[in-house]
Parts: sequence; C-alpha cells; structure tokens
Amino acid sequence: MSYRAGNSSANSNKYMPVSKFNAPSTTRSASWRQGPASFPQSMRGHRQSPSDAFNRNDRMEAGFSGSLQDQENVLRPLSNKSWSNAYNQKNDLDDRMDVTESAEGEWKLMHEKPNIVTTFRTPGLKFRRRTSINPPVVVAHVFTFLPKKDLCRTMGVSRRFNRIGLLQTWRSVDLGNRTIDEDALVNILKRNVIVLRMADTNVIPGSPTILLNLVELRLTHLDLSRTTFSSPSMLVAILSKCKRLQCLSLENQNIDDTICYAIAQNPSLTHLDLSLTRGLQQTGAHYICQGCQRLEELNLSWCGVNSSIAQVLVAMLPYTMRHLNMAGVISKEAYTPQDIERLTMSCPNLFSLDLSDNTALNDAGLRCIMTNLICLRELSLNRCYNVPPMLYLNCGYLRSLNVIGCTAEQGEIVLKDALRQTKVNSSPFNFTAKPTPPPAVTSIWGRSTK
Repeated sequence: MSYRAGNSSANSNKYMPVSKFNAPSTTRSASWRQGPASFPQSMRGHRQSPSDAFNRNDRMEAGFSGSLQDQENVLRPLSNKSWSNAYNQKNDLDDRMDVTESAEGEWKLMHEKPNIVTTFRTPGLKFRRRTSINPPVVVAHVFTFLPKKDLCRTMGVSRRFNRIGLLQTWRSVDLGNRTIDEDALVNILKRNVIVLRMADTNVIPGSPTILLNLVELRLTHLDLSRTTFSSPSMLVAILSKCKRLQCLSLENQNIDDTICYAIAQNPSLTHLDLSLTRGLQQTGAHYICQGCQRLEELNLSWCGVNSSIAQVLVAMLPYTMRHLNMAGVISKEAYTPQDIERLTMSCPNLFSLDLSDNTALNDAGLRCIMTNLICLRELSLNRCYNVPPMLYLNCGYLRSLNVIGCTAEQGEIVLKDALRQTKVNSSPFNFTAKPTPPPAVTSIWGRSTK
C-alpha cells in the first residue's frame, strides 16, 4: 500500500492510503463501465506473475495525481490469453454454483412437506390412479380369479372397481349349504346372475320392503332343491321375476297355482324338477304343460299326482319330451292303461321312462309302451307288482331295464342271462332333470358355479 499527499485545502490527514477501494469515484466508475477487460488484475480472478505484481507495486508507490490517464496506465486491459483463463475460471465457478443449487433443491424436495390434498384427502379431478391405466377388460379378467368373498371387498375400493365387478364376475354363484338373509340374496340377484345354486340353503328374514327392489332377473339355471324360505312370498317373488329360465329345480318345495303360473312364463324351459313337491293341482299342471312347450326332461316323482292331474299330464305334455320320471304314484286310478296309451301318443320320442311304484300299471300298459315308444332305451318299472315278470323277456331292445323288486333272485339271474345286451337293474337311482347328477358336486346341469 502507498501513500499520497492529500488536498492542501483539507486540514484532515496529511497522508491517506491509496488502494483500489478509495480511488476517485470518477475513475472507478469509468473503469467499471468499460467492462471486464478494464478490471484491475487483482479483481480478475487469475493468477499473476511476480513481475506483474512488482511493476504494479512500483507504479502504486510512485503515486499518481489522480488523472484519468495515470489510472488508465495502471488499469491496463488484459491480454487475450489472460482473458481466456479468467473466462474459463468463471465457467468453473458457475458449474460449482449449479451443483450447489441442484443439491440444495434435492434437499428441499426430500424435506418438503407432503401435499395433504393429494396424499391424505380424496383426490381431485386431475388425480389419476395407476390402476386406471389398465382397460376395464383386463381388470375384469383379473376379478374372475377372486373368490366371491374377496371380490365383494375389492368392489368396495372404488366406484370403478364396483362397476367393473358387476359386469361378468357374478354370472355364476354358489350359495349351497349356507345361511343368507333376504337382503343379501336380493342384492346378489340384482348383479345379473345367470347360474345360481341354492341347494340346502337357509334363507332368513330381512327387510320387509326388500322385495319391492327386485327387478327382472336374467337367471337361466336355478337350483332351489331343499331350500328353506322363511316366507313363501320370497319364492313367489323370485320366480315371478324370471322369464329366461332354461333349467329349474324345486325339489321338496311347497308349490301352488301361483308358482306354477310363474313357471309357465318361461317358454325356454327344458329341464324341470318337481320331485317331492307338495301342492300340485290340476290347474297348475295345466299352466306348466301349456306354457313350457320345449320341455325335454321332467321329474314328477312322488309329488302326489292323482287321477285328475295324471289325465292333464298325459294329454298335454309337449312333443319334445325325451326323459320323463313319473314314479311314486300310489293312487290306483292314476296312470291306467288308457293313460299310458295317451302318454305314448303325446310323447312318442321318449328315450327314458320311469314308472316305478305305480300300482295301476299292468301287462296291457307294458305292451303299449313296447309297441308305441320305438325310441325308448331306458325303462324303470321298480316295484310294479301287477306286471307279469315273463313280459320282461320281450325288452331285449332296451339298453337298460330296472325291475327291482318285481322278481326273485333267481328270476333276476334268468333275465340277465336272457337279455345279454341289456343292463338289468344296473341303475337303481333315477336322475331325470336333476341339477347335480353324479359325479358332479357343485355344477348344475353341466354349468359351473365357481
């Protein structure tokens, strides 16, 4: 640092230090306006050689009068090489500042508080979940692998899952051997169920007005075998909303003319199981025979058929009947030889016929069956004691003949030796129109319920 004489008019310090900070304002302002090229070497940020520093100190010790020319000599411009070094050093400094700002931005991002609107509250309109990227078909296919219990929980996640879950995943439902209330049953039926199994199901009471919410159903296969309803109106309400049934089982149910009329409203019905039912009347039988003209399998075993009902059945059964089970008629006036003759005229294409436990059937009825039913291959006459056993020897064209209880043990051996092409007493049970014949366990009429 050098000293120079102060102004004579000033009575302050005689000597004042001269440096780059107390230079005249005009000189510093002028050099600052000239740009980076006119900056002093000490402010340029580059390394100086010892000679440059010595010359600069000499000039500063020699002093200057403060004129603009002397300062221009001291603050001479940098050479091109020196300026390039300063420029490169400035770029390095800028890069270090960028790295520092980037690190600071990452630190702020890591320690920034989450957006509570997006994180902890219901998302807005602009929010889009990752699951929404998948099309509904893919999500629906994934839902098919879920059990019904897990599917119900999944449908409660969002409206989109609820809408997709109602498309195809509820086509078949198995409620067999369970206890369910009427409210839950109606909610399941409203999900466009097509195949429903409710064998041995116990339906308990629900809301009094739940039946008002029941709409037209899309059921095609319905198994209500041995189902217990707390109110008979529930069964009537379900059947009255079914118009597309193809297979129906009402085994061990209480039926009346109203239920028979509801059954008749399904013209596509092909399989009907009314075994062990109670309450079938002549009017109800007339409804079923008149409305269901596409019946192929009908089971009326042990349903209390009397002579008046038998006359309606044998006269009005459709031409399309292939499998018929009319076993368990205790009345001696039902299915007389005249009724059997009418039956063979109404249903000439019968493939299997079961008239077991029919006390009115005699030899005339059996001759009528063997003469008129040319397509018959399976015949069951178990415990028909009025038929002479010797007539069974004329049934060699049959594939299966069941006459359990009609002959002694020796007579059965004789029949098996005489009818080698026929299976004698090989199937003691009849599964006409049954929803789950062996070896099926949960499927009904060949349709899976899982």
